[in-house]
Amino acid sequence: MRCAAILVVIAVVVSSPTRADTTLQCSETLYDKIGNHSYKALQYFILQDGSVFRQATLFWDNTKKDLSLVTNTPATLEATGRAWAFMPLPAQIEQCVNAALADRPNEREANGTVNHFRILECISKADVSDTEVETDVSVTINRITGDLKILRQQDNNSQHDTETFGSCKEIF
Repeated sequence: MRCAAILVVIAVVVSSPTRADTTLQCSETLYDKIGNHSYKALQYFILQDGSVFRQATLFWDNTKKDLSLVTNTPATLEATGRAWAFMPLPAQIEQCVNAALADRPNEREANGTVNHFRILECISKADVSDTEVETDVSVTINRITGDLKILRQQDNNSQHDTETFGSCKEIF
């Protein structure tokens, strides 16, 4: 009986189709400190199909991290996880936001949040950390248009998040 169970497991593994991985070459658009000049940073993602024994994942080759798939449809890939990145310094973002609010208090919304564009300006002005910090990351790829969005969160304050965009194409 035990031998028959082992044979069934081996038969399932041998007869299951081979895993088909899809490699996506993406171009993340980043900006210089002034925000005037954009440049492209290549990012590679490998969609690793799941099997009976393994959950499908999106492997971010640049960071060597497996991201958990949240959405995997013909139209959208969305994955979340942890990765390391050079991030803007939170103290400098806060200092910039506080200075802007002192000059223009009307930039604080009625619900207490600060004007989104003011925060983006402060993020772009802040120095970037000398070392990579661990971040929560969300990657969304529109499989129809090729649009890429990467959201990186370094702490619980949304004013310190970075969101970048780009495009992707399947290469093999």
